[in-house]
Amino acid sequence: MRLSALTVVMIGVALAISLLSWGYFWHWVPNEADAKTWQDYRDKLTAEASKMAQANKRVQDAEVKRDDAEKEWAAIVAEKTPSQNLSEGGIDLSVNSWQFIRDAKVYRNSLQKAINAQLTVGNVKLPNGGPFVPLAPDNQGAILATFFNYPAMPYPVVILDLGVLTVQGTYDQIMASMKSWSKMPHYLAVADGLQLTGTTPHMTGTYHVTVVGFIRGTDIFPPAPDVITGAVAQAGAPGGGGQRAGGAGGGGGRGGGRGGG
Repeated sequence: MRLSALTVVMIGVALAISLLSWGYFWHWVPNEADAKTWQDYRDKLTAEASKMAQANKRVQDAEVKRDDAEKEWAAIVAEKTPSQNLSEGGIDLSVNSWQFIRDAKVYRNSLQKAINAQLTVGNVKLPNGGPFVPLAPDNQGAILATFFNYPAMPYPVVILDLGVLTVQGTYDQIMASMKSWSKMPHYLAVADGLQLTGTTPHMTGTYHVTVVGFIRGTDIFPPAPDVITGAVAQAGAPGGGGQRAGGAGGGGGRGGGRGGG
């Protein structure tokens, strides 16, 4: 039986639709889905790569800020803490015990001179005289405890309550005297509670002064035999390694306390 032309055309159309359907559903649609999946994955990778660049930039910025903070702190340490050099008015706590006892007396004298120098600023008169820095004791343990507030505090620090100072002069002289304490070299000094009486040029001022000195370094030599007690004494002579303390140069914390004042 011979097929008519219309039948042949319809069969051809049906075959074409079948082939197109097969290609569409078995190849084009899955390929499009895969392409979309890979496109989304690429976009996610691009986004993550962008985040990595931003994260690296934040790390670099943080490192710059850290370096700047370290430089600022180093400048503060150099300007507002005593040197570790005895000839420069400072002290080194890592020397042996007997040397430390001698050096503490020299350091005490240097500290007294530094305070006396502050008292001359403004050319004021001191009707009651100036404050006296207590003498250093004669053994290492007592010096550390009373003069450097250690180990009561986690780091050695000098804290001197100089009490109320009385000065006389003009208004400008008295103000110069009081303000100068904030610029005291190698120490953090606070003057507050100013009270004035009289009239210029014959005025009397009173204010309170506290001086704080954060000691540089982290090593403290073991105490001499006369201050070793208990389990430490049973362990042997003081020739071992030094104690550790957080000083101004070693990231010491903040705290308060009174000693030597």
